[in-house]
Amino acid sequence: MRGSEPSSVADRPIASVLTTFAVAYGFYLALGRATDPFDVVTGAISAGIVAVALSGLVFEDPPALGRSGRRLLRAVAALPVLLWEILKANVALAAVLLDPRLPIDPEVVRVESAAESDLERTAFASAVTLTPGTVVLDVTDEAYHVHALTAASRESLREETIERGVGFVFGGREADREPGESDEQGERA
Repeated sequence: MRGSEPSSVADRPIASVLTTFAVAYGFYLALGRATDPFDVVTGAISAGIVAVALSGLVFEDPPALGRSGRRLLRAVAALPVLLWEILKANVALAAVLLDPRLPIDPEVVRVESAAESDLERTAFASAVTLTPGTVVLDVTDEAYHVHALTAASRESLREETIERGVGFVFGGREADREPGESDEQGERA
């Protein structure tokens, strides 16, 4: 457990517990039948248990409507970039796999990180892993260790398109900085 993490539910901000409940309940209802009374009740019970058990792990900072809303809007704006990178990687990987010579060149590479929070690091690692031909093996505060199947997938990581997209989601325009460079313009949105 992190030292700054509240030790009990009573110590956690109510916004963290309620937001965790809302997300878990919404997810439960999206997967079930939202019109069935059994699903509505069991979903509320399950979401309550998840909120009490995990709200301290889900949020480093209490959620703020303004900050979360801006991040959501920026995520929607950045989604086409991620989907384009995934599509390009799919086509490139399909070409490699369909080539009778199977020109793979696997290598583990270190990718420097400009991420400032666990959530931002997790989002970047998930986006890289979603991209065919790459899998994040390890994450530290400074870097990611990524298994890249081909030279093209390593080059895509060096272009930093995904990291800039994730940085944009979490930091807005201020996120256009070099990996490892700190944000000197104050608190990020």
